[in-house]
Formats: sequence, C-alpha cells, structure tokens
Amino acid sequence: MKESRDQTIEKLLSLMRKKKEYMENLKILALKQKAALNNYEDMDAEAVLGILEERRSIIDKVDMLDAEVYGKEGPGAARVDFPSEARELEREIARIAREIHDVDKESTAAAEEMMNKLKEKIKEVTLHRKSKDFYKGKGKGFSGVFLNEER
Repeated sequence: MKESRDQTIEKLLSLMRKKKEYMENLKILALKQKAALNNYEDMDAEAVLGILEERRSIIDKVDMLDAEVYGKEGPGAARVDFPSEARELEREIARIAREIHDVDKESTAAAEEMMNKLKEKIKEVTLHRKSKDFYKGKGKGFSGVFLNEER
C-alpha cells in the first residue's frame, strides 16, 4: 500500500525536525568541546573523548536521516518539490551547521595552541634535563686519552 502525499510530507517533516534536534545537540557538544579546549590546564581528556564519541554517534544518526530523506542525491540537491516548511527546516539546519563549523574552527585553533604550548614545555623539560645531566656528570662515564701519533 502506497503512502498518501500527506503521510509522506508528514514523515519528511518529522525526519527533518529530528535532524534539526540532532544538529542542535551537536552544536551544544561543539560548544562544550571548545570550552574544554580553551581551558586546557583544567581539561579532562576523558570528558573531551566522551564528547567526541557522542558527536560521532549523533553524526551517524544524522547521516542515516539524510539517507532516508534525500537518498543518493544528498542534502545539497535542489528541492523544489519540498513543502515550504521543509525548505525552512533545511535553512535552519544549514544555519546550525555553519555555527557548528565556526565553533569547530575555533576549537581547532585552541587545540593547535594547546599543542604548541605542550611542545614548548616538553622542549624546556628536555633542555633542563640535559643541562642537569651534563652538570651532574651523568652519562656512561667515558674517559679518554689523547695520543699524539707521529708518522
């Protein structure tokens, strides 16, 4: 039995509302991730990994919804046959996606800054350790004798 047009439209709108809800959840998680990365001294790495796993799970759900709504063409295809409410939901979803993208760019910048600071700290520790070892005479304790060979 084939669905009526009204049933199909209602199903489409339901799926798109669900996608919008998922996108809003992704935005919240992206903001949490950004906050954690901006405050890396107090950052809980396990919490950040949990956020990333939760984001991956939601992205998988969004991909499944996209496959059901758009099929092989994907969400970028023109939808002139969509009802106006569905097109409005698409615009809202696209806006949320742009906001998530902007937050992720800021998170990436914060993560790169954190990595650079960690590299500098590691470099300082390594140089300090080498300096300390040299001063204390650590090492294999080689001693050498210089011989002048005349030929």
